[in-house]
Amino acid sequence: MQLYRGVRSNRLWRWVAATVVIGLAALGYVLWIPVHHLDPAKVSALAVTDRLPGIQGRPRGTHSDASASPLAAVKQAAAAAPAETAVYTVTWGTGTTSTAKTPSAALFVLALPGTKEAEAARRDARSSYAGRTSFTAVGFGYAGTLQVPSVPGATGATYTAGTTPTTTPSTRRTDAVVFSVGRVVVVATSQGTEHQATAALDALAVAEYDHLRHLLRDGAEPSLAVRSFPLVATLVYVAVAVVVLAAVELAPWGVAVARRRRAAAWEAALRRERASRGSKVVKRQAGRTRTGRPGRATAGGARARR
Repeated sequence: MQLYRGVRSNRLWRWVAATVVIGLAALGYVLWIPVHHLDPAKVSALAVTDRLPGIQGRPRGTHSDASASPLAAVKQAAAAAPAETAVYTVTWGTGTTSTAKTPSAALFVLALPGTKEAEAARRDARSSYAGRTSFTAVGFGYAGTLQVPSVPGATGATYTAGTTPTTTPSTRRTDAVVFSVGRVVVVATSQGTEHQATAALDALAVAEYDHLRHLLRDGAEPSLAVRSFPLVATLVYVAVAVVVLAAVELAPWGVAVARRRRAAAWEAALRRERASRGSKVVKRQAGRTRTGRPGRATAGGARARR
């Protein structure tokens, strides 16, 4: 009965130990092995890519490296949280220069890790795309501020071609507007004549604002990262976990073998000690038999002499 209880207790201990090891291994696998990186599909879903009124041409989307962004806030966010910082660009139209005959538009979507980083990126974007010298390098001069009433909080500016900005209906111009929705900052630009640029920018800004408001409704901020499990790291982790589990399972057997070996060694030492004591006793008795007792030898000699 005691032997059965000992075996049952040993099996229970092994089951408990195996369960604990498997649980810890699964937890460590989930915490340490996965790699998080940007999901291009989630990033592109932040931008509207439909054909819009007043904008000709098919939209073309491009992913950019956020760590190489000219905006300091975006670059810092990419260094701190690369899996949650992204830059996505969508362009419409057949040309972007001042000689193009058709209106063109561009949409820059900047996804930041949080609203705090988004506010910093929005300030940088206003300075870069809606400042007085934002388009001077491409031959457009600052002509004044621009408002888009349908987009709350939007800030924009108008730029006309030439060194002396004018606002005649036939003058080529570039309009730019900056706004944000949650953790996403948007820069929308359009280029064309006065009416073309205004209509294209209004359509683009309103469409993107409505798209983001629907996507990020109720303050939701879905993650842009996707989790993957590298094959090599998974195989190494599983191999180590199997070795640890085997060690736990074989530990009682190893302990039992060690105990049996110690018991066998102790019994062998005890037998040797007993054998050594027995040989000493036999030798002592044999010595007494050969020499005899002195008193008895004298009496025997006396009887013999008589």
